[in-house]
Amino acid sequence: MQRMLGLSAAAMLPPAMANAVKKAPAIKTGQVAAATAVAQSSAGTEVESLHQIAAASGRMFGSAFDMASVNDPQYGELLRHHCGILTTDYQFKFATLRWREESINYYKADQLVAFCQSAGLPIRGHTLIWNEWNPEWLKQAAPSHVAYWLDRHIEEVVGRYAGKFHSWDVVNEPMWPGHNKEFGLRSGPWFRAMGPAYIKRAFEVTARTDPAAKRVLNEAWLERADHWGRGLRAAFLPMLDQLLEQGTPIDAIGLQCHLAPDNLDMDAFLQLVEQIQQRGLPIYVTELDVNDQIFADDIAERDQHVAAVYSDFLQELLQQPGIEIIQTWQLSDKYSFYQGRQERQVRVLPFDREMQVKPAYHAIAQALAIPRND
Repeated sequence: MQRMLGLSAAAMLPPAMANAVKKAPAIKTGQVAAATAVAQSSAGTEVESLHQIAAASGRMFGSAFDMASVNDPQYGELLRHHCGILTTDYQFKFATLRWREESINYYKADQLVAFCQSAGLPIRGHTLIWNEWNPEWLKQAAPSHVAYWLDRHIEEVVGRYAGKFHSWDVVNEPMWPGHNKEFGLRSGPWFRAMGPAYIKRAFEVTARTDPAAKRVLNEAWLERADHWGRGLRAAFLPMLDQLLEQGTPIDAIGLQCHLAPDNLDMDAFLQLVEQIQQRGLPIYVTELDVNDQIFADDIAERDQHVAAVYSDFLQELLQQPGIEIIQTWQLSDKYSFYQGRQERQVRVLPFDREMQVKPAYHAIAQALAIPRND
């Protein structure tokens, strides 16, 4: 059943969506007074650390990060204060490292690793193999050459940082039902060269290169209520089961959770989470944020709605014992990947562009305090 999280009035939505909201079933909004109030003008580093709250309940909280952590001291301090783990954003993607076949550029990647080492924070690598974000030379390569580069890339990159990474998103977003492939898999250079076998191969090479780093299969949009989400959920478990039956060394499942408040099937998503847990795999929420596009321009109202979405979603999800890590995709609106996708400035994360506290912070903090019952 589709849920409209954080929506208290159809009048807040564009006219085209108002009738749908009026017909949607009512939901119980999380009891977070602080989250639904206008945020005080508090610096993000003056409030309790989200990671400390999460750690007290048996979880980890973190964020994606990129070169802004190095180049923007205020943001770097915000990350250090609130995060117990960080995930690389762009700098470890294949095309970023290997835009040219004959060379690899670790200059920025090394700076991110150094940032985490200096802050004493574990680091997650995103991502080794993805059928998107690849250079033209790889797309045009012969299948045998693509297979060679899968092995070589993982051996070189994972090997360079062996012993330094908490985990790797070994394969990112393997599914794309619109490509009409087996198990709804995404097409691209890796799939075209090796078929579904590229996934198992990538995990095996990663395990061989750095056995200590956890290996994660990271997927998007499994929480959606539309036909896309239904198709992904229907195909995900059969794909996962086949990989596990083949002995693929998967240590955890990453669920991205870029939330669209008007397109969320919480019941189906929670069922999927339970089914993943039944397979003995922990779950990392890897890329959490709330798309605020449907909400009104008024900042106070928009912030209240975004906070309510975070609250409703996390209050239910964190009842599940298998959720080990919760990470937002960046920590401040200033560095959200949604910036530039709307005419207005987005308000999708727990801290604003000035690193000030927003109601979303309080919503996340209260949810993170839910004890984890193994």
